[in-house]
Amino acid sequence: MGADLREVTVQVKEGKKRNDGAFLWGARRFCLFMLQQGPEPLILQPMDAPIVIPETPLIASDLGIFQGNPFDGMIKFVVDIRNERIALGGEMHADAEAALMQTESKQEDLWGGNLHPWVGVPEVEYTSLINIRPAAGNRGLTVGSPDIRSRMLVVLKKWIHLTW
Repeated sequence: MGADLREVTVQVKEGKKRNDGAFLWGARRFCLFMLQQGPEPLILQPMDAPIVIPETPLIASDLGIFQGNPFDGMIKFVVDIRNERIALGGEMHADAEAALMQTESKQEDLWGGNLHPWVGVPEVEYTSLINIRPAAGNRGLTVGSPDIRSRMLVVLKKWIHLTW
């Protein structure tokens, strides 16, 4: 039986974890994704490392859910540079990429990186395994195109309001 993604939208409250594994924080709405297979959920992406596709822009205090889940000083992200969407979190960029592809994003528009929001001025790394695309002219982990990097940063700043 093939796996598909089920979207769960939650209204959140500060710092709680529900019995179903969803995190509750802030007063914002987020889409959390869990892989489903058959009648019972097969959670391949642990909810300690949630993947979040925000419906409203995030502020610094919203990012606390990612601290230590699973990385202490970094949040993995994947942006859709065409539709200007972002997926944050997870252990692997490929998980966030899969979540965005379930929301009508196309793989050729998805690029991954790492955000370090808890260091003075936030830092962005444009490095991910999903960025290796020889057919698109990107032969390494790091996004080589200044245009794509610029578009990634525009999307990141649209969805994450920090002091850049």
